[in-house]
Amino acid sequence: MKTLAIIAIGLGSIISLSNWATIYLSWETTKFVSSVPLFGALFLGLGLALFEKTRYYALLCPVADYGTLILIVSIPRLIKEEWETSNFNLIQTLLIGKSEHTKYVLKLYRKGIFIIQAVLKPLE
Repeated sequence: MKTLAIIAIGLGSIISLSNWATIYLSWETTKFVSSVPLFGALFLGLGLALFEKTRYYALLCPVADYGTLILIVSIPRLIKEEWETSNFNLIQTLLIGKSEHTKYVLKLYRKGIFIIQAVLKPLE
């Protein structure tokens, strides 16, 4: 069990450190580098929870992993955007255009929100 805990802590630490490195890489390359949420915190928390002395530190793993921390911070905004573009707030759907393989749809929502959706048909 100790071996499994050490492997989980090591894997979680590597993923967490890689997620924190995405901040520097995004700044250095001026291109967005995505982090991986949940996995670093999950492995790190699992490994820490398997040791009796570090069990309480497992609760801090979502803060230790940048990918999970950003996901937790972003959840309210994601819920808000999902609500604003839900069918409940849909005012009207308009077909803008159609080509051989693509159909363009304009969806109008409350609060002046609109989405242009491109639906692609697979090539045969």
